[in-house]
Amino acid sequence: MSELDGSIPFSGEYSGMSTNIVPIRIASGAPNIDVVRVKTNEDVIGPYLTDEAQFPGGHSTELIQFLRGATSLEVATVLLDVAEEHQTVVVQGARTSLTGSSVPYGDTILDMSQLSEQSEVIHSADQHYVTLQPGVTLSDLQHQLGKEGLFFPASPTYTEATVIGAISTNAAGARSYKYGGVRNYVEALTVVLPTGETLELQRGQYKAREESRDVDSESFSFESDSGNSRHVSLPSYSLPDVPKVSAG
Repeated sequence: MSELDGSIPFSGEYSGMSTNIVPIRIASGAPNIDVVRVKTNEDVIGPYLTDEAQFPGGHSTELIQFLRGATSLEVATVLLDVAEEHQTVVVQGARTSLTGSSVPYGDTILDMSQLSEQSEVIHSADQHYVTLQPGVTLSDLQHQLGKEGLFFPASPTYTEATVIGAISTNAAGARSYKYGGVRNYVEALTVVLPTGETLELQRGQYKAREESRDVDSESFSFESDSGNSRHVSLPSYSLPDVPKVSAG
């Protein structure tokens, strides 16, 4: 991913310390061929069939683990192969979900938890950046930033959740009254689509408009400031046929 052109300057106080806010982006890089492991053994797959809430009924026959050194290129290749087999996937990180969203129901499991590398903090004028892979947890991030007198202001309740999981839900916490949710501090993302395509997105680069949604073709259009557009297929979802076990 190219270096960021923009930034979000912000100053705040935490534990009596004046600091700067750290935007984040998800890492991508060069290919590495020995970084994917496929497991079909039931004993190995077993721990990956539920989440933090012990949501019941999970089952799968294939677990694909991305090892340290894997990049978005390996992820894209695997997703393309799975799509060609007409197989659905469930992407897992720390499996801290309380809703069953990370539980497979016959899906191929993509385990991202070992992709836990993060860059050194990049200092640029009054802004600071760090690049993360999707397995990095909130506690990992805070630990690294704390070494330099910095902190990540969004404060989701469970710090062993992954940063990318927090991004996907725009998680917040007790400090959200002052700092808002996680999305405020994301400057760029590398997004791998189920088709094997990879989107490199920077904040403000693309804007989605309601009139750009094409229901007939099940796609959505994004238009950049330069006039370039990108069409992304809309996924279709169906709820698993499982009994409801939580209140509410």
